[in-house]
Amino acid sequence: RRQEKKISNVSSIAVITLLISFFGLLLPGLHEVQNPLDVLLTPGTSSEMMSGISEAAPILLTTAIYQNIIPSVTKILKYDRLKTVAAISIGSFIPICLFIAWSYACLGGGITEEVGCDGWLYTTFSIAAIIGSSIGCTMSITEELDSFISGSNESSDNSKTLNPLVSLIAVGVPSAAALVFAGGDDFSVALRLGGSYGSPFLYGVIPVAMAWMQRQKVEGARDLVPGGFKPLAVMGMASSLFMLQELAADASTLIV
Repeated sequence: RRQEKKISNVSSIAVITLLISFFGLLLPGLHEVQNPLDVLLTPGTSSEMMSGISEAAPILLTTAIYQNIIPSVTKILKYDRLKTVAAISIGSFIPICLFIAWSYACLGGGITEEVGCDGWLYTTFSIAAIIGSSIGCTMSITEELDSFISGSNESSDNSKTLNPLVSLIAVGVPSAAALVFAGGDDFSVALRLGGSYGSPFLYGVIPVAMAWMQRQKVEGARDLVPGGFKPLAVMGMASSLFMLQELAADASTLIV
């Protein structure tokens, strides 16, 4: 569709701009790190490693979630299993490596305003990141909502134009929720709440329940999730325990 092609072109421009500005910050920043060994061996600010991991886990979990773009990636690759697995695997591994390199450069004092050309590279990087990620998330959420509202058979028609109301909901509801939970501050609180409850429930509890129901109700059908009962039980229990731990921590904060 012409509309999807225009959006794809804008997204491609945002990704290219993002990569140029990112490496324009990262490469000089890595070069400016004075003592690499000290950066790797210096302890963190948290008194206990496990408590620090527990505090950071919700935000890390939220930023690592990529399942919402899988339907769009699968559709673009024409539902080819091998290409989809390769795209998801490589597309997950590369950002992890870049994130580690970026963290290393920042902790080593290499990322400074001088490296960022008096700040304009930072601004360019931020704008490109927001535009690119917003387009990807909005497209995937819009397609999912449209499939629920219009039905899977209708939504699979490539000539079909998406409902503007669906696109508005896909943009408006998450934006409003983020602003409300941010509480006039940055979006760390919204990310923490999403990582504490939303991500484990949507990507841990619900998939386990769906796979379990499919195995119970559809006899003789091929399992959607291989591996038997144990992987499902581990995933469901881990997600549930993580949410309970975060709920207990939030409740104790409110009581105090």
